[in-house]
Amino acid sequence: MSETFGPEYVRPKTRQEDCPYCPCCTRVLCERGRTTYLRCDGHTSVETRAAVADCPCSAEETRGTAAWRAARVRAVSHALSPQALGKDIVAVLALVAHGQDTAGREDQVRTLAMRRYVRLTDGDPLLTELGELYLRTVNQTRKASGVTVLDVDQTAGTARVLVMGWSMSEPVTVLLDQLCSETGLTAGELVGWPLEASADLAVMLADDVVLSGIRVVGAVEGRVDGAPKRLVQVVQPVLPVPPTSPVSGGTGSPGGELPATTADPTSMMQAAQAVRAAVPGDSEAPTEVLPPVTDGPPPTTAAALPLSVLRAGQEGGR
Repeated sequence: MSETFGPEYVRPKTRQEDCPYCPCCTRVLCERGRTTYLRCDGHTSVETRAAVADCPCSAEETRGTAAWRAARVRAVSHALSPQALGKDIVAVLALVAHGQDTAGREDQVRTLAMRRYVRLTDGDPLLTELGELYLRTVNQTRKASGVTVLDVDQTAGTARVLVMGWSMSEPVTVLLDQLCSETGLTAGELVGWPLEASADLAVMLADDVVLSGIRVVGAVEGRVDGAPKRLVQVVQPVLPVPPTSPVSGGTGSPGGELPATTADPTSMMQAAQAVRAAVPGDSEAPTEVLPPVTDGPPPTTAAALPLSVLRAGQEGGR
């Protein structure tokens, strides 16, 4: 994905429309910054960078931005990696989560603050959204699920996918960079291919589904004319199926849980095609920059980096 730099992203105001959601940027700058890891300040000149550095429209704390999604992937990857936080640091993070005293644990708090798992307010550590996600990742069981890509938006750098263990009808938005880097497929090859990933399937919102360990179900034998050959199936992912109604003579599921079954890649692709026909595509409605979710002044954030730089395995966590 190419990044554009230059005067088109810099005021004067007389030439470009102001962003309706922040006092610092133009509309086109925020639309671009929201969909890239560089945020707004990464698309301006050095002279104007400080003026937009705290823009909430592209901030890591603002739900739905590329920086927000990348930070969540980084936190989950860190929690699952060999470089995860030591038990003593996780214990301090749990103390912060429960509002308990952390006196005498300044070194651990400092490490957590550097990771942005806590933020310091008047010297007191407060749990951040990333810290909550980290704790949930280390404490909850993540389960494997079949995944299929419905469509990709290369302009926004995202894809809509079905995480079948979470919902057979509601799409989940995933960073295109994560999908391509973990599967080895290109953006043009992703749609319809049977994938598998791990996730916390107990979350309520689609945006809270964070995938890890995404892989192709099978093995790509090779490529012909730039496209991968069909897959040789070596894994049958576990997929949920709706319980049969007891009225019709089936067994049902009195606890409300979905029984597990296996499905091959062909049936996964057929199911995805049926859902794609029922789910409206992104092209049917214009893209709109949503107002930032914030209760106060624009937050101050550290610059977000691409996923390839932010892999938890390249950072020391202990």
